[in-house]
Amino acid sequence: MPAGDIADDQRGRVSKHSDDEYHRYWALSEKERQEFVRASYAQRDPKDPYATSRDYNARELEIQSIIENVKPGTIVDLGCGNGFTLLRVAEKVEGDYTGVDFSEHLIGGAQALANGANLPRKPRFVCADAIEHLRNLPNDSVDCVISERFIQNLPSIDWQRSVVADIFRVLKPGGRALVCEGSETGFEGLNDLREKVGLTRIPATSAENISAIRLKDSEFEDHCRQLGFKLVRKSGYSLFFIIARVLHPLLVAPNAPRFDAEINNLARTIQSHAPFEPGYGGNELWVYEKPARPATRQPSKIGDPVNEEMHAPRLEPRRS
Repeated sequence: MPAGDIADDQRGRVSKHSDDEYHRYWALSEKERQEFVRASYAQRDPKDPYATSRDYNARELEIQSIIENVKPGTIVDLGCGNGFTLLRVAEKVEGDYTGVDFSEHLIGGAQALANGANLPRKPRFVCADAIEHLRNLPNDSVDCVISERFIQNLPSIDWQRSVVADIFRVLKPGGRALVCEGSETGFEGLNDLREKVGLTRIPATSAENISAIRLKDSEFEDHCRQLGFKLVRKSGYSLFFIIARVLHPLLVAPNAPRFDAEINNLARTIQSHAPFEPGYGGNELWVYEKPARPATRQPSKIGDPVNEEMHAPRLEPRRS
């Protein structure tokens, strides 16, 4: 898989594929797609904190919103890549952290970044199939599961739904799932806006972004509701994306916009102090909770209000 011509602000943060590989990907079996994605990460620089996301400003906003919503305790990051997000969260929130990724290349980077981190308790990084790792976790055993662009890169919608169901299973009652993934609704909303101001639509997939299956918001939310999840909040980065993906390209046209442009840095700063609203942009954060089981009170003796209620004579309505 040749790296090809990659802009210098993206080197080590993107996997470049040929047009033939791009068109062949969707003809592969689901397992073959998984292997294709795993192999493609060998092109990344595993010690670059942003190895798995070329838009470092968007990534920082994702991390900020994850930190604001993470639940302390036993925390598992599925598809953790080189562990950058998990290490950042561990700086702010106490927990027993485990990051899982199937790329030995990226897990090596995670270990290197962890060795350089000044943390009292460092995350454990495991090179394994995150889906299998999740399946092997006991029921009701995890306080918080993080999925940051992991679900969207699974090879089919069926796999996505299966993983979400397993996340619900392993969470403790009251546990929390932080699902930071691509939103098809937000992505199309951003493209509609671009089109209205004379910009071309951003393609849903490309040779640099082959595997994305963004979540259809209403379908995903219906699935989570049927599983029993409670939606706590839904966050997005609309202000950032409007500046970075609409205003920025308009200002620099006909030149190509760059991820490291100062206007994008400013957009991130502004968004970090503004409400995280969904609607425009490819990424959103769904914060879900597994409802706590209702407390049951056992009567202890006569005189206990619950017991008295249970043993009180039932009065029939008087009939005339």
